[in-house]
Amino acid sequence: GYVVAPAELIRELRALRRLVMRHVATNNQQAAASFIGHGHQEAYVRRLNLAYRERAQTLRVALARHAPGLTPASSQGGSALWVSAHPGVDTRALAAQLYRQGVVVEPGDVFFAGARLSRRHLRIGYSSIALERIEPGVRVIGQTLAAMRSARKPWAA
Repeated sequence: GYVVAPAELIRELRALRRLVMRHVATNNQQAAASFIGHGHQEAYVRRLNLAYRERAQTLRVALARHAPGLTPASSQGGSALWVSAHPGVDTRALAAQLYRQGVVVEPGDVFFAGARLSRRHLRIGYSSIALERIEPGVRVIGQTLAAMRSARKPWAA
């Protein structure tokens, strides 16, 4: 893993890591080497790529069908899809409403800095969602968007 942080924090984290963990245990290193050496990692990554590709495609089709107001960004790979809503849509409010209904999405504003702050983007992850649960979740997203629009709830932040 990695951390992006001020230099002072990085120094502290490195010192803490040295105290907590000196070296990876030899048996863990041997197990990982065996897993990789026998081709299991390559096979696992291949299966994972296929599963993610299928989930991404299912998500894109479901968005087009049930939430046409959300426009997916072009992407290659990954485990989440970025979508943009119509101008004025507050995705933080949308995400809160969806959460109460059992659908979890990430409002995109936390990924922007300063003047680029925008509340009309969502990040929809699919790495841990079963394929058959994607369309019903997107249906809830579309219904919630429509209900918020018809209720004339304030969209702007």
